[in-house]
Amino acid sequence: IIEDSLFIHTTSSLENRFLKIFNFKVPSIVIPNPVYSLSAQENISKTDAKVKLHLNTEYDYLLFYSRINKVKGLDYLIKSFTHIKQTKLKLLVCGSIEDKNYFKNLTDFVALHGLKDVILFLGHTNPKDKYLYYSASDLHILPSHSENFGMSVADSFFYSTPVITSHHTPWNNLEINNLGWNVDLCSHDIARCIDLYFNLSSETKVSMYKNCKNYVEAYDYKNVAMSFHDNLQKAISSLV
Repeated sequence: IIEDSLFIHTTSSLENRFLKIFNFKVPSIVIPNPVYSLSAQENISKTDAKVKLHLNTEYDYLLFYSRINKVKGLDYLIKSFTHIKQTKLKLLVCGSIEDKNYFKNLTDFVALHGLKDVILFLGHTNPKDKYLYYSASDLHILPSHSENFGMSVADSFFYSTPVITSHHTPWNNLEINNLGWNVDLCSHDIARCIDLYFNLSSETKVSMYKNCKNYVEAYDYKNVAMSFHDNLQKAISSLV
């Protein structure tokens, strides 16, 4: 089937490089997953989002929005709270539990270090409320061991929320574009970047928010659809 295809679609340059291992003769193209336009309802302030989620507005929040599986590296993020200097900070963990043993290890660590009121496990949340969690948070953190694309990162930019993610994802240009930070799979490194963010000036933070929103425009569903259209037209034309 693959060898009879016009092309192979990959969602990132990292995924595309991995594909080369198989030495397919069919050309491959990189077209990212799309994000969709913000509705009027989703255009909400950080404080209003916290209120709607019944969160304490006196605290700052970090967000982990992904499934709870070892590959997502949540353990590094949770352990970083034993090193973070920033006070009045909580972590929202939104995601379904895929590995019960891994989850138990996480909750045991949280209990052992007195973090039950700081690390908030919210389970699988309503996708319709996704905008609230991103909008209420200062940073989205995804310390994955690997990602083909990492849709939650694109979503975070869409809601103007900077990102901390590992060097093992396709999003390896965060610092260059002033979108956040790339880190090693190390709780100390994650804590360092979290503290770094909260020590930034308000002006610098606002600049980051704008950069995130501008950067993700390339992932707008209209642009992605047009890219598919153009590549299909090109592939079909080559057959004539």
